Amino acid sequence: MFLRYISSPLQADLALQKLFAPLPVHIGLDIEWKPNHVKNTPENPVALLQIATSDDVYLFHLSRLRFFPPKLRLLLINPFITKSGVGIQYDVTKLWTDCGISVSSCVDLSLLARSIDSTLFAYRLGDYSHIPLYPQSSPTVDNPYDPYEHRLFRGPFKNPIGLARFARMFQGTELDKGRTARSNWESPLSSQQIKYAAADATTSYSTYFSLLNLLNPIPSDLCPKRKYFMFDAIRGAKYLPIQPEQRLPYPTISTFTDSDAESYLHGLAPIQQPHGLFPWSLTNPEYDPAPRPIVDSKKACT
Repeated sequence: MFLRYISSPLQADLALQKLFAPLPVHIGLDIEWKPNHVKNTPENPVALLQIATSDDVYLFHLSRLRFFPPKLRLLLINPFITKSGVGIQYDVTKLWTDCGISVSSCVDLSLLARSIDSTLFAYRLGDYSHIPLYPQSSPTVDNPYDPYEHRLFRGPFKNPIGLARFARMFQGTELDKGRTARSNWESPLSSQQIKYAAADATTSYSTYFSLLNLLNPIPSDLCPKRKYFMFDAIRGAKYLPIQPEQRLPYPTISTFTDSDAESYLHGLAPIQQPHGLFPWSLTNPEYDPAPRPIVDSKKACT
């Protein structure tokens, strides 16, 4: 995978030419900013925006560029390009607050993982096919067997799953989450910072496809709806994505121009998008959080 560090207008032009030829259908997305060590003071603005594709990683050093490239803005609002990340709900809100950038078709990897895992378990598909299907009852101390112990992801739907956990699970790698994360992202980047930033973006990209592979055993009519794990972030507010009821993780591809982008921001739809902007809610009524594990007090004391 080729790494492109962009800190000048010329580098931005060249990088975006490569990024748009051909246009990706999916990107991994992440941002970094300089930490503020003074209590009760506002956060510093976004300093770095990372994008990963199948072949390249782009590190747009916004604090050095001092402007937001227009073609990058168009890429982020294009609803036919999915953007995945952990903590993406906060990241895209910060992009609007700091840069005035709207982002569409945002995939929250935690929500996607929980939605897929719950469906696989409910119908005993994939790695859960060996677990018997029988009427479920909550385990007790006297009857401690818990079929849910096999679940990869259990607990409240809203609970985040860390990117480091995804990296260990799907790529067998460890992400550095030490001091580098809290370093100064506004200064020229060190080799360690570049490595850290690239790893986060590539993990966000590859985790998306690892999760899609888990969808293979699920019949198309049982796949989670897009609105359960995807949203549009327009002018700081979250709305339903394009084709929200579709039970496939990606939209039907269509062309998207500069004029389409302006219309989309006002709820005027491109092809296949209902007219208007409809608020998104963080919920999945089909999700089963699983009961809390029962701890055997006798065993716990031994």
